[in-house]
Amino acid sequence: MSTAEIKQQLHNLIEKADSELLELAYSILSKSKGVLNLNQSQIEELEKRYAAHLENPSKGSSWEEVRERLSRSLSLQFKMN
Repeated sequence: MSTAEIKQQLHNLIEKADSELLELAYSILSKSKGVLNLNQSQIEELEKRYAAHLENPSKGSSWEEVRERLSRSLSLQFKMN
């Protein structure tokens, strides 16, 4: 997929995105020097997910599995670095 096609796909996704997805995308794409500006509900969700992971680490997904689900879900092809 070309850079232009990726930009167009992202533009289309952003147009349809809800505020939570937009905040997540902004956090990922911004140059925040490693500091995330999370609200209280986002922090609580991360803590809940981390506790669930500690209880059953094998229930989680590998990065490759997540990448594949996102690729299918967003109709994008992620390049391996």
